[in-house]
Amino acid sequence: MHILSEYDYAKVVWFSDGYRLDGNQWNNPKDWIASWFSGYDSSTISKMAIICWFLWKDRCSMVFENKTQTPKQSTHSIDKFLHNAVSVSKKNNDPAKSLAVPKWQPPYNDFIKLNIDASYCDRTNTCGYGLIFLNCAGTHVTSKCSSFIGELDAHYLESLAVLEGVQWGLQLGLKKIIIESDYKSLIQAIRREEYDIP
Repeated sequence: MHILSEYDYAKVVWFSDGYRLDGNQWNNPKDWIASWFSGYDSSTISKMAIICWFLWKDRCSMVFENKTQTPKQSTHSIDKFLHNAVSVSKKNNDPAKSLAVPKWQPPYNDFIKLNIDASYCDRTNTCGYGLIFLNCAGTHVTSKCSSFIGELDAHYLESLAVLEGVQWGLQLGLKKIIIESDYKSLIQAIRREEYDIP
């Protein structure tokens, strides 16, 4: 309790953020924190938890790294953190800016869906793609992957994946294939829509 609410540094930080605390009435941090849930709203509880975390972090920095901060510096860090957290929360709650992850849709009864994806790893200087055929129940029919050393153009790699997938599907006797890829330009080209592939 001493680190979080009773010593002078902590009291100044709490007071600077608008709180007057009487930590002496609590025997341990667990009971003190539990009391928040009957007296404060969720926003206030979140802020109080963040203040505790910064007080603990500042204490550890002083003990283990010999770094000291003034209560004013700590209060500034807390306010900055809270401001950034609110900004991120507002952005994430904006429907226009949120990114919905599309749910996989099964093909029609007599179709097979070919899902493809390609990637490049600069750490190993390798690239490759994966192919997977799924039926209308979402059951795995067959799959394979190919890899190459060196960097291949993304347009070329995705196109190669589709070509190999279709040829392989025909070899397996699959006649009705739906191709699914996250490479929009390639899908538009296959559909003979407007596209931009070099």
